[in-house]
Amino acid sequence: MEINGYVIEPAAYLGGADLRNLTFQSVNFESCFLNRCDFRGATFVDCNFRSCKMNSSNLTDSNFVECDFTSAHLRGSLLSGVELNTSSFRSVDFSLATMASINLRGVMLDEVNFKQTDLRGSDMTGASVVGVIWSNAKLDGAISPDGVGY
Repeated sequence: MEINGYVIEPAAYLGGADLRNLTFQSVNFESCFLNRCDFRGATFVDCNFRSCKMNSSNLTDSNFVECDFTSAHLRGSLLSGVELNTSSFRSVDFSLATMASINLRGVMLDEVNFKQTDLRGSDMTGASVVGVIWSNAKLDGAISPDGVGY
């Protein structure tokens, strides 16, 4: 099923929704509450997640193409196997998230909070990481932005 060009009301609450394997094209989720949602296998193209709350959501094996996550909250979410193709993640809270073995090559991650985030085996080659909070992040086997292992 494809959802195209839809605008979700600001501050709409969709917490706990099962949105697996759906395709979202140009959907505006700005300032929505999407906590504990199941997005496994979903595809998002040109979607706006600015200031969206997606805490404790499952985004495993999802695909994001040219999406804007500025100031979004993904605290404690599962992002294993996620593709982030040319998406923007400025000032995002990924604290306590699981992002093991994720491809972050060339992704803008400026001012992101990775506190206690599992980034083991992730590839951050060429990513922008200005002002990132790394405290207690798990980086075993990860590749740093300059292409060197941690």
